[in-house]
Amino acid sequence: MKRKAHAPMNELEFRVNGMTCAHCEQALTAELLRVDAVIGADVNAASGAVVLHYGDMVERTAIEGAVSEAGFELVSWENESS
Repeated sequence: MKRKAHAPMNELEFRVNGMTCAHCEQALTAELLRVDAVIGADVNAASGAVVLHYGDMVERTAIEGAVSEAGFELVSWENESS
């Protein structure tokens, strides 16, 4: 997992369409790490699964924007835990 810093973490899982390779994973991870409060991300191109690790609150609209900016489509929110 790529991380920005050490902090208490919450997790948010979602699915993304359009990823096909490791470069896609890296591009999406880079965009997600630009979002405030995001600490890290586990991105899997094969399954489209993303587990986002964040500190305080994270804006879902910011996550959706980061996914779109990377050139992909967020298709579903899986779960949220703290």
